[in-house]
Amino acid sequence: MPGVTLVINEIISYLPRIIGGLIILSIGFYVTNLLKSKLNLFLQILQLNAGLKIY
Repeated sequence: MPGVTLVINEIISYLPRIIGGLIILSIGFYVTNLLKSKLNLFLQILQLNAGLKIY
């Protein structure tokens, strides 16, 4: 059983890194969506319809 305990302890030790990475990834998605909407609004104000096709 010591082998199983060692593996479980290693997995648990990586959890803070995984959670931190997921938080950073979520913040990145949020910021990019916010920038996309602001850029879309800016292009609408300037009436540059060619740049509005941002996916």
